[in-house]
Amino acid sequence: MVTLKIYEVQKYIADSNHVFDHAATFIHKPLFESMSSTQQAILNESAKEAMAYADKLATERLAGYKKQCLDGGMKLMNFDRQAFSDALAEYNKNLFKTKWPGFTYEQIMKYK
Repeated sequence: MVTLKIYEVQKYIADSNHVFDHAATFIHKPLFESMSSTQQAILNESAKEAMAYADKLATERLAGYKKQCLDGGMKLMNFDRQAFSDALAEYNKNLFKTKWPGFTYEQIMKYK
């Protein structure tokens, strides 16, 4: 919204928090399995630290974007996020069955 300067043509912003920056760590499974348990533990701990840092940066970036939109003249619209989430739950569960079969809806919602 900031990059496209949506605040120049749109009056309101909904604080839905339905899109979030994400990052992931991947490794070739045979390579990981060839490592010692100590190496695996170090890699896992490093990945957790990296993900926590990425989450921190994403949260800061989101706050900055929100501020820029509000400073640009938009008005913040608050609403019941849980009701919004509940209304879309069945639709989202179906997406995990049809488009994103690698994970389940329940697995992803643990990160909420």
